[in-house]
Amino acid sequence: MDGHTRRRLEARRRILEAADELFEENGGVDGGYEATTIDMIVERARVSRRTYFNHFDTKADALLLDLRSAVADHCAALRERPPYEPVFDAICGSFLQIAERFVEDPMNRRRSLRYARLTEYRGHLASAFVTWEAAITEVAAERVTSEREDTASVRQRARLDAGLALFLLRLAWEDWLASELSLKLDEHVPALVAEARNSLEAARRPSPYADTEQEGR
Repeated sequence: MDGHTRRRLEARRRILEAADELFEENGGVDGGYEATTIDMIVERARVSRRTYFNHFDTKADALLLDLRSAVADHCAALRERPPYEPVFDAICGSFLQIAERFVEDPMNRRRSLRYARLTEYRGHLASAFVTWEAAITEVAAERVTSEREDTASVRQRARLDAGLALFLLRLAWEDWLASELSLKLDEHVPALVAEARNSLEAARRPSPYADTEQEGR
């Protein structure tokens, strides 16, 4: 790791630690979000506002969850998966990789609990999930590109894989938050994937009501 990268990571960590401390000092879930300002965070972290916004877009990103870095980490982890692994499995597997590292950090667990409890401040993440899907779709398309296929076909398949995988991963993440982090993601994600595959398989079977519907016409 070069010096510039190390300094960026250190500055980001100081910002997160400052936000974490100030949130608790200012009341925690009972007013800590409203009472903590970006100016207070940058002063405690000993960084400039410019540095803050180089890492985070809003106050919520530092106090709750920062999907900008999560998207980048997920894309990087997906690119490192074995090339022979199916795209859908690679997307889920790489998510579990970054999730495991994320939840090992006690500060990240506290941030996740805040996000789970302060539901009124989740709006800022809605557009981030759209960005996440677009970014993962791009990486998925890189994995399935073939000279024998046209670009539109490749992107369509990548988009389907990414959209379904991220839908299930978001459900798993929301379930994990609703359980106040008691669920095990490495068990819950495969369970949801299995349920989805069973549902898709059932949808491919002929409808048991097909003959009845035909007779009624």
